[in-house]
Amino acid sequence: MPVSKQPLGINARNFLFLKRYNKPRAKRVADDKLMTKELFLECGIPVPTLLAKFTHLAKARSFDWTTLPRSFVLKPAH
Repeated sequence: MPVSKQPLGINARNFLFLKRYNKPRAKRVADDKLMTKELFLECGIPVPTLLAKFTHLAKARSFDWTTLPRSFVLKPAH
């Protein structure tokens, strides 16, 4: 593989490395936070407790945020 002094763009990286060295199912799991979390749990790897999951913006807007602990992390899907 030629070495370049220029940074590798995300499209080039995906083309050159991700598809070539990763199975499609592995990529799907890695790209999905909830699937990754489930896999980690199955393997005995500790993960933070999931407090809520929103599939629609309206559900997030109507959620009672006061039910959450004083300290929590909000992670977007992408």
